Amino acid sequence: MGNRRIGSRGVARADREALIVEAAIEEFGIGGWQGSSVAAVAARAEVSKALVLAYFGTKDALYCAAVRTVAEPLLERVRFAVSSNSPGWPMALATIRAIAESVEARPRDWTLVDVPVEIGDPESAAEYGEIRAQFHEQAEIGVRALLDSAPGDFDSHDVDLLCHLWESIVTAAMTWWMEHPGEPIDSLLARVAQIIGTLQRG
Repeated sequence: MGNRRIGSRGVARADREALIVEAAIEEFGIGGWQGSSVAAVAARAEVSKALVLAYFGTKDALYCAAVRTVAEPLLERVRFAVSSNSPGWPMALATIRAIAESVEARPRDWTLVDVPVEIGDPESAAEYGEIRAQFHEQAEIGVRALLDSAPGDFDSHDVDLLCHLWESIVTAAMTWWMEHPGEPIDSLLARVAQIIGTLQRG
């Protein structure tokens, strides 16, 4: 952010809030919910802890603002991938690509929407739960489309199980990618496709 202190006079509140949220995304992405604090976010944003609390009220609300900022463009990409690809691996790989491309500049942003945390404040908890539910909804849409096109008789438990399996695959793929900086997205997708193909043939 250069040498400018974003808490200085003359900076619009909306601009300060946006910069604080960006600092929160970085801090929570690195330290996680438990390992991060409002004070650490304030230090990263070069403002006082008091200013952060004056704008957001609580750590819960600040975290939700960070999650919302990451989730909005990410959900847009995921929805497009789910709605514009055939069920099965075309949709699955397109979804992983959408996620990776959305957070390519800062991959650990993904952890804010992927890693579940316990939010104490009821209002923030409701918003956080709704955001996570929207991602799960996209998983369920993809799973139902796949099972509807497959032979066999599947019930709601099958849908739920496959949703859990799919979400675990996405988490594993993105976690591995974050652990291997510099790995191209195309290479990640090729690895996922090869491994799943091997399992299917096994």
